[in-house]
Amino acid sequence: MNEKGGEGEETVRNKLLQGAYNQQKAKIAEDWLREKEEEREELRNIKRDSISKNQANAMWAMVIVAGISLIISIIALIISLVK
Repeated sequence: MNEKGGEGEETVRNKLLQGAYNQQKAKIAEDWLREKEEEREELRNIKRDSISKNQANAMWAMVIVAGISLIISIIALIISLVK
């Protein structure tokens, strides 16, 4: 039960459903499938964290741009009042 010359997840799932494995091999297959799902879940979490960090960075960039715009607006207002 591995990708290198072994059975893929779909094949293992089907064999489990068909009762093709003895009790010991069925336990190994179930553990292997659970491990594969946990690996996928971990990758999803890593991707989700990465997306969250990117969104946070984008938010801070917008805050900085808004701050700069505010400062420029205040300077323009002061200049227009002085003239």
